[in-house]
Amino acid sequence: MTTKAQLKARILRLIGDPDGATTTDELLGDAIEAAHTAILPWVFKQSTSTFTCDGATSVFELPADMYKIVAVFDSDSGYYIPASSMAALQAPGQNIQTNQDWLEYPEGSLALANAPAVDASLVVYYAAAWIVPESDNDDLETPGWCATALALYGASYALLQKSTQAADIRQWNVRVDSGTPVMNPVKDMSTYFMDRFFMEVKTLPSRTRGARG
Repeated sequence: MTTKAQLKARILRLIGDPDGATTTDELLGDAIEAAHTAILPWVFKQSTSTFTCDGATSVFELPADMYKIVAVFDSDSGYYIPASSMAALQAPGQNIQTNQDWLEYPEGSLALANAPAVDASLVVYYAAAWIVPESDNDDLETPGWCATALALYGASYALLQKSTQAADIRQWNVRVDSGTPVMNPVKDMSTYFMDRFFMEVKTLPSRTRGARG
């Protein structure tokens, strides 16, 4: 397992500041939190939430850590409920097998076309946000094979502050007409690490997502 302290050290080595002399701990914390959010489209925490139905309720409050609904299963019908197509001239709950469909609407809620039967169990499979550890000694909740992606995104984020400072300083530079001088090399390095991040996440194992139909 990788600890938060180890990830911090890895980011600092990438940006050429192994001792953390010019990078604050607060900025590193922000970078790690942002990296945990950035990987969610590719690698999310697989979670479930179960609701016991009363026969009347058709709108259920989703967990606070929910990022995206993957699938909804109704124990009474024995079917995975399809997502609503929200197509023109299409009434809710017109699925032939289940007479049911769902919407994530309003925000943070699961709305069904019809209330499930009394005592039916509604299981929501969902993509959840990763918990970012607070202590340096705590292990990361993300899989170990995400460490490189987290470090690359963290490095890009950590360089944003220095890129902004470099931009402020270089506004007084005299423009050189000959050649193609790099006006803000720190910005270019931040972009380079971001490009490497996208290359890395493409190699990560994809997670199962439910069909929308």
